[in-house]
Amino acid sequence: MVSGKKTDKSGLFNVFFGALDKAPLIQECPVSISFSLFDAVKLPFNTLYIGEPKEVFTEEKYMTDNMLDIKKVNPFTLTMPDNRYWSIGENLGKAWSIGKSLKK
Repeated sequence: MVSGKKTDKSGLFNVFFGALDKAPLIQECPVSISFSLFDAVKLPFNTLYIGEPKEVFTEEKYMTDNMLDIKKVNPFTLTMPDNRYWSIGENLGKAWSIGKSLKK
């Protein structure tokens, strides 16, 4: 458990490159997306990078019916400042239709 700022962790994974030869991607990630940087917004403790997606890489085992299957990818997120990892929960409904019953 060391900071990537002080220690090179790149030996822990395999790197590959897509069309953007300066955008290293991690082979072991279920989904890798290369982006062209559009803007970098300085925040109080971090920087928010805004980009345009250029390429998406995945394996067949993460697909269902030619579409990325979120359950197979099994993504997680880190929340701050509680420093906890969270998994994705259940499907709550289809966007742009689940709320139609609330329309007056």
